[in-house]
Amino acid sequence: MVFVTKEQAICMFFCDKFSNENATKWLTNLDNLPEVDICYMTDPKEPLLIHKNRLCQDPFQFHEYPSSKESSSSDKVKSSEEDFALSNMAQLLQFLNMVYLAEDPSNEHMYEVKSVTMKQILVTVWEHSNLLNDKSINSFGRWCATKKLNFMNAPNKRKLNENHDRVHTRCLYVLKPQYIDNAAHSITSYLPIYQDYIKSLEKQGYVMVGYVRKSPSKESPETRIRLLRSMCQKLKERSRVKTIFASVCCKANDVLIERDMDDNAISSIVKELGIAGSMQDMLSFITRQSKVCLVALDHAGITTNKADLAEFLSNNQQIEKLVIDRLPFTNKVEEYDCSQLLDDEEKLNDFDCRQRAYQRSK
Repeated sequence: MVFVTKEQAICMFFCDKFSNENATKWLTNLDNLPEVDICYMTDPKEPLLIHKNRLCQDPFQFHEYPSSKESSSSDKVKSSEEDFALSNMAQLLQFLNMVYLAEDPSNEHMYEVKSVTMKQILVTVWEHSNLLNDKSINSFGRWCATKKLNFMNAPNKRKLNENHDRVHTRCLYVLKPQYIDNAAHSITSYLPIYQDYIKSLEKQGYVMVGYVRKSPSKESPETRIRLLRSMCQKLKERSRVKTIFASVCCKANDVLIERDMDDNAISSIVKELGIAGSMQDMLSFITRQSKVCLVALDHAGITTNKADLAEFLSNNQQIEKLVIDRLPFTNKVEEYDCSQLLDDEEKLNDFDCRQRAYQRSK
């Protein structure tokens, strides 16, 4: 994702060339509309104006732009080191893909062309996270290649440094120093914003329902229960879900309404997990609700059968929203409006296949 400031966004919205003078002019006009602010939904290059009450009500859907004036002062971005410490690999990967780019982002206001060594990139990582404190420069380079980071697409060249040693460098588009802390802060604040969004849904009358699924495999019953319990705990911790149902042994493409038909085989596991029940219990529960938001860990945590999902949602219209937690893998949560999902074949394709198995108990 390319970083965009509020000053740039306001010029983009009014189709004006960016300059400090033009930004000041349009922001002054915006100040004359005290109930309106500029924000974006998924792409910061597509700004929109909305009522500030709507922005406060749904900060997960509508994102504010950082001001270049605020970004120039690190004290306004962070109050302590912990405020922007990247705490998991998904956050770190997102950070590196935001700060170091192989391709021109067409944003010279925020990015500059620099010849960068792997050591310089690793130092930036150390400044914002302790996840790779044990990495050497060589092992960090191998890690970056394995993770297929964006900047690894830039050609690797050898040059002499100030000590006349030959070093490997890449010509990259690098986020300017005054914006880097703000980038880290925007990443680490994602989970709290998501949890505020969950609270806003509850205030709107949504019943939050969690669902977990475990595929058939050869592990022991104790291991199966441990993994299912971990999944349930992640739903409680990250999504604040209190009502959770589970399919303790089913395939990702099994028909949803046919899961857990043999109640005797799973009731003891459900009881040991201390959850609300199985898929059959969930179906019964949903029919008694008016507005449901269903939360799962990864798309395959519900189904990989998009045709069956479409039929399931059509027959259970109480499920108005579907939330897919992919925080451990992408630091993102996918949110679907079910009525729109049924009309959008491209979004349904998100559930169509399973490229690789994610560890949902993470």
